Amino acid sequence: SIEPLITAPLPIQLHAFAAMAALILGIIQLLRPKGGGGHRAIGYVWVALMLVIATSGLFIHEIRLIGPFSPVHLLSLVILATVPLAVYRVRQGNIAGHRRAMLNIFWVALIGAGLIGTEFANDLTAGGHTVHVIDIAAWPLARLLPQEGGALLQQRLAAIGVNWHLGTSAASIAKNDDGLRVVLANGTAFDAAVALSAVGLRPRTALAQAAGIKTNRGIVVDECSRTSDPHVYAIGDCSLRPAPLYDRLVCHESVPSAIEQAKQAAAHITGRAPPTPEVPWNWSDQYDLNLQIAGLPDEGRRVVRRPLKDGAFILCHIKEDGTLVGASGVGRGNLIARDVKLLELLIGKKAQPAEANLADPEFQLRTLLKG
Repeated sequence: SIEPLITAPLPIQLHAFAAMAALILGIIQLLRPKGGGGHRAIGYVWVALMLVIATSGLFIHEIRLIGPFSPVHLLSLVILATVPLAVYRVRQGNIAGHRRAMLNIFWVALIGAGLIGTEFANDLTAGGHTVHVIDIAAWPLARLLPQEGGALLQQRLAAIGVNWHLGTSAASIAKNDDGLRVVLANGTAFDAAVALSAVGLRPRTALAQAAGIKTNRGIVVDECSRTSDPHVYAIGDCSLRPAPLYDRLVCHESVPSAIEQAKQAAAHITGRAPPTPEVPWNWSDQYDLNLQIAGLPDEGRRVVRRPLKDGAFILCHIKEDGTLVGASGVGRGNLIARDVKLLELLIGKKAQPAEANLADPEFQLRTLLKG
């Protein structure tokens, strides 16, 4: 359904429709003979569309990674700088430079199909780029989603033009006349103008180690976000924090986790009672899909599928003793939000719901919270 697009704010509508038109014209331009009147006419229309994409992108703030900014804004600045350069070069007779500048706008190799990688793929494709995503995992978001959820995301993004290279890695990336030549470990090769790496992060612990603070895969903290030095606190992606419901330490790379840790640290520093521990939760919007993960799905040993409307579903992750430890949902719009929230509350209660109830979309999960 295109209803969400029709009802979206005007900048999103302009951005999306211009991107779809630019993608089609860009493919035509790449395939047709160069240098004639038709090539120039299509080129000017494509340039106009790219400028609409870039300008409208500056007013889109629905995706927020750093304050109000996201990859859309970076893409807009790149386009606004590169398009005039490409036009200038062709007017100066620098055809090779013109071609490189145009390809720099169109072809992108993206290494990593995790949360950041897939969000980049979505945004870049929406901006009219042809994107190749490379990852050693068998499906996107393999660290966050089970295969069924990742496969649905892969299918949706493939439908808008994302090219997937999964189960392999980039063996080499070398410069050539038109940009970059990417060769994969499985022998596949293709050209790209830009290569982006989104393979994850590793906390920098050198400063903490030099200060004698305990580290592991991150800076080890307690339930107050306090390190082994009682005067030093660490929050966010750099920390290895307790997950009280699961009796283990986790690096939980998400905004909700960092906010919870900030509350814990503030309460401890000011002498107030600590907040109630929260169930780990993360989310992402990918194309027309909303993804939500509650708890720690990797703690489960069995999976119960809860089907919802319009192809949406939630996978409930169960321990050997029947305890619900995680929920991972995929669906359009807000189809999964209510049930994921209810499952999050059940996870916090260490509930052991009947698997038949979890699998029944007509069963009201809220009734399980009354006990």
